[in-house]
Amino acid sequence: MNVKRRRYYLRSDDVLVLYDGSCGLCDGIVQFLLAHDVKNRFYFAALDSETGVIYRKRYGISADVDSVVVIYKERAMIYDDAAIALVPHLPLPYRLGQVAKIVPKPIRYAAYKLIAKNRYRFFGEVTACKLPTAAERVKFLA
Repeated sequence: MNVKRRRYYLRSDDVLVLYDGSCGLCDGIVQFLLAHDVKNRFYFAALDSETGVIYRKRYGISADVDSVVVIYKERAMIYDDAAIALVPHLPLPYRLGQVAKIVPKPIRYAAYKLIAKNRYRFFGEVTACKLPTAAERVKFLA
């Protein structure tokens, strides 16, 4: 592995998305973000990758957390907060999803947990990853 390509730090405007590499829903989220990253801000690492472990330790994210984690501006967000944190970085019309903030936190959290609990049943398990293009490859941290 080329050590020079590893990057364990984020620039101030980068958004790091840690994801479950075997989850079909998480894979769909990553593919969606890659396709809609018009400001070139999103970077990705699997939760159990070297980068994922480093950031989980840095921000005190428990190893039990197996959902998407978003790290932005020195803040780590999980569960429904992570999903909502992605929305402002997307182009219109997706940015309008920010209205989800008005939903009371307990309702958002319950809905998120219900989907997360059933994500393998609803979205399946990823057994083979889509090969990223050369431009996308730099978005995935070791």
